[in-house]
Amino acid sequence: MNISYLLIGGNQGERAAQLALARKKITAGAGRLLRVSSLYETAAWGKTDQPDFFNQTLELETRLEPTELIESLLGIELEMGRRREERYGSRIIDIDILFLMMR
Repeated sequence: MNISYLLIGGNQGERAAQLALARKKITAGAGRLLRVSSLYETAAWGKTDQPDFFNQTLELETRLEPTELIESLLGIELEMGRRREERYGSRIIDIDILFLMMR
């Protein structure tokens, strides 16, 4: 099993509900969550004239290889309505891989 640390965040709509949905989809498609941080509210960076973000870090146990994992996470973003139209722009969900340890 591989261990990955993810950062999820968003600043559109019901932010906490969007993160909860993302966690559910990650569990269904990518693996088992081992640990989940608290929610943190942070100011937007890069483009500051937008709502604050809710962010959360996840520890994920996964059988997926790196390419499969990123494809799964990008698919979740797309399913949830993520559109990459503006750099640093507002988004419903963002899922980043912070670290991946292959075992």
